[in-house]
Amino acid sequence: MYDLPYTAEQLLPLTDAQAGIWFAQLRDPENPIYKTGEYLVIDGKVNEPCFVEAVKTAIDEVDSLHAKFVTTTEGPRMVIDRQNWQVERIDFSQQDAPLDAAVDWMKSELKQPVDLEQGPLFVMALLKLSEDQFVWFLSLHHIAIDGYSMSLVAGRVAHIYGQLAQGKPFDKIEFVDQQALLKEDDDYKASEKYQKDRAFYLQRYAD
Repeated sequence: MYDLPYTAEQLLPLTDAQAGIWFAQLRDPENPIYKTGEYLVIDGKVNEPCFVEAVKTAIDEVDSLHAKFVTTTEGPRMVIDRQNWQVERIDFSQQDAPLDAAVDWMKSELKQPVDLEQGPLFVMALLKLSEDQFVWFLSLHHIAIDGYSMSLVAGRVAHIYGQLAQGKPFDKIEFVDQQALLKEDDDYKASEKYQKDRAFYLQRYAD
């Protein structure tokens, strides 16, 4: 194994899906194709400090978003390495067309490549269009999270924000960790469904 500043326990194997994305990104590291993003327009006044805290809390609950990927003699490995990060806050309210300006910024951001060895694997931003209209932008690398999980994160942010804005506590949770994903991956590969799926695709792409 390469001389890495991590213990064996910190070096987590990848699921098959993650490994496929990792190898594809390794071949074309400047390609942002695996970045996914969406934005939500928020109509109404926003308690900005509460919203930023809600986003930071929810993102910090998802271990995979704080991953780095390293190369070892046994193949790629994931390391959870939490770094300091901030929710970007940009004011577009003085622009002639605030939403158009915000969309242009988001499109530009989505074109930026992600360094899987250094991270971060996400970008979070609160964009101000006016005193009573904002945009929440979230961009995540697909190696760390899928579309369904993005919706869970968005729902979690909304819940935490609602609680904070009302001065109420919220329960701490932990999203599924890498070990659970690996077990699910192994269970699938040991299942009858996997054998049927494998036979189907081998036949489908035999030519």
